[in-house]
Amino acid sequence: SLYLYVTNIIINPGDSGFLRRAIITGLFGMVVTHVLRWIIKRLKIFDKTYTKQVVYLVLLNVIIQFFTAVLMLWVLRVAAILAKNHLPDFSLSRFIRNAVSLYYQGLILTTAWTAVYFFVQYARKIKKAENEKADLKIKLLESEARALRAQMNPHFIFNCLNSIKALINKNENDKAVNYLTVFSRLILSLFHNSD
Repeated sequence: SLYLYVTNIIINPGDSGFLRRAIITGLFGMVVTHVLRWIIKRLKIFDKTYTKQVVYLVLLNVIIQFFTAVLMLWVLRVAAILAKNHLPDFSLSRFIRNAVSLYYQGLILTTAWTAVYFFVQYARKIKKAENEKADLKIKLLESEARALRAQMNPHFIFNCLNSIKALINKNENDKAVNYLTVFSRLILSLFHNSD
């Protein structure tokens, strides 16, 4: 509607049917964008490869805009007939000329809309992938911490301390000190990584 308003002011400032055409154009724009969005989701275009996404979106725009231009011209003609209560001059050559003009104007607008929609969806997809990656990283760190805590269950600690005591009783002090050092590092590592 804004596009039509600007072109109407420049080309035909005294046009009386502008408001009717602007409302029809606005309604068609909303319907076309919702239909495009529905078809995009129905065909699951954003689940395909990047190249296929672009090809499908371009083809979809070309096809949808053809039908939109023809239907919109028909609706505009009916609206003109109802407003003036008579059949306006509307030859086939004029219809084709208007359809081609409307087709290219609409194609530009729907392609722009589709490009914006594509980039918004693409950005959402990237953000979702990054969030999933971060969630997986957090889950991995949590599982590593759980694994460390599971290794350090009370039975394991009891066995380590009993082994060190047995080495001390046998007067194998070097082995006992070495074992105690390894055990203390393991406990330090556990507490350090538990957060």
